Amino acid sequence: MSDAQDNGLQPIARGSAFNGLKPIVSLYVHIPFCVRKCPYCDFASVPLPHPAAERYVDAVISEARSLHCPEATRRPRQPHPPALRQAQGRSPSPLAERGWSLAQPGAGGEVVLAEHGDDGDAALSEAERAAVGPTFATVFIGGGTPTALPADELGRMLRGLRSACDIASCAEVTIEANPGTLDTSKVEALAGGGVTRLSVGVQSFSDETLRTLGRIHSAEEAAAAIGLARSFASFSVDLMFGVPGQSVAGAVDDAARAAALGAPHVSAYALTYEEGTPVERSLRAGRVTRLPEDVELLMFESVGKTLEASGLARYEVSSFARPGSQCAHNLNYWNRGEYVGLGAAAHSHTGGERRWNGRDPSEYVDAVLAGRSPVAGRERLTPRTRYLEHLLLGLRMTRGVDRARLAEFAGAAGETELDSRVQRQADAGLVEVAGQFLRLTRRGLPVADAVIAALA
Repeated sequence: MSDAQDNGLQPIARGSAFNGLKPIVSLYVHIPFCVRKCPYCDFASVPLPHPAAERYVDAVISEARSLHCPEATRRPRQPHPPALRQAQGRSPSPLAERGWSLAQPGAGGEVVLAEHGDDGDAALSEAERAAVGPTFATVFIGGGTPTALPADELGRMLRGLRSACDIASCAEVTIEANPGTLDTSKVEALAGGGVTRLSVGVQSFSDETLRTLGRIHSAEEAAAAIGLARSFASFSVDLMFGVPGQSVAGAVDDAARAAALGAPHVSAYALTYEEGTPVERSLRAGRVTRLPEDVELLMFESVGKTLEASGLARYEVSSFARPGSQCAHNLNYWNRGEYVGLGAAAHSHTGGERRWNGRDPSEYVDAVLAGRSPVAGRERLTPRTRYLEHLLLGLRMTRGVDRARLAEFAGAAGETELDSRVQRQADAGLVEVAGQFLRLTRRGLPVADAVIAALA
């Protein structure tokens, strides 16, 4: 049963980019550098200047070349992408208490990855995989702030990736950009390197909200960055709500502004207070006051209605897109497809296994350039893990999760209480059956993590 069935989109068209043998997977490249780390960020990132920065692109290209080595392609893995993180819900999350988190994707596109085997693992044999390597149908360069790198380094990295990897000619290639680090020279380098899509970390069009978030850019720079992003085939705008001091009207205005500026894709997230971050410490110390839960819920609903009224349909808990502009890369994550990660803290998922690189950029660079593996750990997916991931990720999509497939995973995991748990959530008005799919209701969307925890 193909994972492509879970989202209702069409498979990638076959053409000269595919030879019929290579598995179709995604490529994630992690750039851990930023100008200044935001106080709410718990991603694997470090501020510049950093001793590893000058050699980092060389290391990424070198790791990319290693994908042609059977040992490297046999069992690859990605930082659980900006897609495998908690997006909505209050801390502590019911999922976090179980060791799980909801996803916070980083962008938006439309093509779907097909030809996966039973649980998103490519159906090719190990020998075939080692011989031909993967064809990458989507590429996502995230961070950190990739555009914190100089234009010439960005161009060199993109050229190196295309030289080292088989990236499909029709691939969706996304890079995250901070409005404070984007200029014409970098846009030219990105376009020249084959980037098709920019994910712009706007967060807000209010200078006051941006200051609260510790962002380095202004509202004026955010609008200017969107102007530059229009030169690409597509672009996405990231917004954040639930920020201390922000009003419901302010959150709605941000959403309306993004839509009015022509964004084909918008991701809107609630601010989360991740343990150990400066903003979480400020919350515990009483220096920051979190918005009331009912206000955050009203923001979630109002932002969603505003975007939907502007022609951007919600297709995932936090993601909205105009027709044909959903994020192919993140859809692959939510469908449990295969992906390979390059860079410090990057994770991969292939062959029924996950693996991850060490987080420290200097240690990563030293290892790769010395010919050593940067892998810090790996795990073989158990039936229970596959069941939980299928539930966790599938329910993020508004279409929901295929009921028959979910039952298969539940049976393999020895899960016998799924039907009764689903019924309890349905009785509470939080989930519903829509044809062959189980999906969250509008009432269930803002409390997705709690619903999924109850089903798990």
